Amino acid sequence: MNPKPKRVVDRKFLDEHHKANCVVHRRPGCDPSHIQSRGARGDDVPENVLPLCNDCHRYQHQHGWLALSERHPEVAWELEARGWRLDERGRLRRA
Repeated sequence: MNPKPKRVVDRKFLDEHHKANCVVHRRPGCDPSHIQSRGARGDDVPENVLPLCNDCHRYQHQHGWLALSERHPEVAWELEARGWRLDERGRLRRA
């Protein structure tokens, strides 16, 4: 049996996101929002983390990336810039 690959953990990188501005509201003091969740072994790397204010981060967890992207198109642009796309069912896929 193959062991699960370890996810990349970068505490310093995540701490820097707390100083970043939300990609939607441009407010400082953000949560590092993992595109592929940490539970799904999403790494702490720029391609997988989007700075969102607490309100946007909570909305994303409650409603998903598709709903957040429909509400704020700049989220879809940022996801694409990081190599992700939403498929026809609203699921995120690597581009």
